[in-house]
Amino acid sequence: EVYRELIQQCPEAPETLEGRIHLAEILRRHYRDVRGAISELTAAVARNPPQSAELNYQVAKMYFELGDYEQCEIESAGVERKYETSVFVDDAMLLKGQALSMRDGHRNEAKRVFQELADRFPESELQPHALYELGKLRADTGDLEKAIEAWVEALKHHPDPAVVQLSIGKARHRMQSTTPRRIGDHAAAFDREPVVYAVQAPEPAKVAPA
Repeated sequence: EVYRELIQQCPEAPETLEGRIHLAEILRRHYRDVRGAISELTAAVARNPPQSAELNYQVAKMYFELGDYEQCEIESAGVERKYETSVFVDDAMLLKGQALSMRDGHRNEAKRVFQELADRFPESELQPHALYELGKLRADTGDLEKAIEAWVEALKHHPDPAVVQLSIGKARHRMQSTTPRRIGDHAAAFDREPVVYAVQAPEPAKVAPA
């Protein structure tokens, strides 16, 4: 209530900017009022503070939390476009790719975003996460070889290599189980249990009584 009073009575005061940010955190964490938090952060961003890129990114994250993936994509793209030198650009790109992957018909765009993030920010801690997400999208569309290629690259710096290795193992198993045997593969052709045919014994000849 104090923050609301501050915002109402002193909307242009320097302290009001921080008041809106704190109020947004309270609304989100304690009242689960995500849309109210978005409203407060959007008003804070309108004053063009030094932390605008971070606040815009937080708004995009909250839209993802709400399941509004289209608006999340728009907000994330805005961070990338308006604050291209910010440290939050790679975060925004990863979030944008995730939002696109959740929308029907936009998975190819998501692949492009993840690949672009990996290429533009090879030293980012998010780069292996982008490659892992790229591999998942490729695997979902049946391109298992390309999926493994992305995962092998992600494995170099991913913080949870066991997860990546598990995905690689599953993809290789799928490839082996769906690849038809080659014609003329002698080992495959004879790699089976022998078939045993049951032979019925002939009935004994009937002998006429004496």
